[in-house]
Amino acid sequence: MKKLIYLFLLISFVSFPQDFDRKKYKTARKNGNQAHKKLLNQDYYGAIALYNNVVENYYYPFQVQRAYEGRGFAKFELEDYKGAVDDFTEAIEYERAENSILFSLPYPSDIKQTELLIVYDAKDIVELYLKSSYSKYKLGDNKGACEDARKVQEFRNEFPNEIELPKLPNNYDTSDLIKSVCEEINITSKPKSNPFNTNDNNLYNPLESVSEKFKNDDYYGAISDFTKGIENNPNDTNAYINRGLLKSYLKHYKGAITDYTKAIELNPIDADVYINRGTIKVNLNDFRGALSDYTKAIEIDPNYADAYSKRGLVKVNLNDFEGALSDYTKAIEINSNDTDAYINRGAVKDKLEDYYGAISDYTKAIYIDPSYAQTYVVRGIVKDELKDYYGAILDYTKAININPNLTDALVLRGIAKYYLGDKNGSCKDAHKLQELGYDATALIEAACN
Repeated sequence: MKKLIYLFLLISFVSFPQDFDRKKYKTARKNGNQAHKKLLNQDYYGAIALYNNVVENYYYPFQVQRAYEGRGFAKFELEDYKGAVDDFTEAIEYERAENSILFSLPYPSDIKQTELLIVYDAKDIVELYLKSSYSKYKLGDNKGACEDARKVQEFRNEFPNEIELPKLPNNYDTSDLIKSVCEEINITSKPKSNPFNTNDNNLYNPLESVSEKFKNDDYYGAISDFTKGIENNPNDTNAYINRGLLKSYLKHYKGAITDYTKAIELNPIDADVYINRGTIKVNLNDFRGALSDYTKAIEIDPNYADAYSKRGLVKVNLNDFEGALSDYTKAIEINSNDTDAYINRGAVKDKLEDYYGAISDYTKAIYIDPSYAQTYVVRGIVKDELKDYYGAILDYTKAININPNLTDALVLRGIAKYYLGDKNGSCKDAHKLQELGYDATALIEAACN
């Protein structure tokens, strides 16, 4: 459950610049041009260094977009496929941005608006997706590689006479990639469903089948059944575990802990039971006790990714941010597709003021699950902190496109637009907030008058 990211992430605003910083704009443009020349001359390290400067200054979207694209190409040539995918993902996000959003923002009168448009020609798009596909293939992400390769095929079909594919290592082209990765996966496969009708999916039940009363949400009746089973067999470990699980659903936490403790006495090497008991202790704010249980689970099973993630969250609550960072990193090493681990590690990095590291983790989480709106919101907040205000607005807008009633994103975007001088856009967001029942009086008074 991704609700964990808000346990310690504090939303704060920084002052937005009212005037165009011409010096910064020209410096970023100069560095971008020099980086492109180095890329063409195969000075990949030199190109990356200059692109880093453009990305870190975060001023106008088209500069940042081109920098991510070029830096991704350089990393690709150096076989840093993970770094390349991260940059390609960012470049694609900017490329997908709606021009109407950008046109609502104020630009200096002597800068041509067409210069600020985020536009790729067909060849650029194809090279971006093709190299992204190959990078994902090398990283073992067949689904992502297949999706990108098919994007290339779509553009080739649309522009059959205009696109010449760039060379890839081992002479791979689109058809080779599609053949290698698309036939090995089932894109329409569905995740396994949770057999329990409950909102709390942080607990584990070791039984494959449970009583009819449990299935019908008759928890009290099911508890009675398990109690009878325990009376008949006091050493039935599973009965204690399941009765503890049911008690936890009913928020009878102390009774749940008693049952899990008895199960541990009967079988002290079941990592899941320690996880269950640790989760109950978190609900009781017994973070030290939870830390001990999660650590014991890890001792039993050192490759238990979720145990590291849960322990990381406990360490956050104990203000051990470096320890939390280490645990989330270990969880990701074990399961590289764990979006929650990336989101939570990103939040820790933000807390430690490693803003670029936080953006990288949020970007990876978005790549794994692009439909979760809150990840765009927290990435936008970090971009606000880095004064990448336009990038932040794009992230908030993406979140709103996914969930038009997301007040967090509307508030943040409305304030950002106001400070950038787009009072009309800010006023519209404020009125939308009012429609959703959010008190946006202050923003309306500031932006709509």
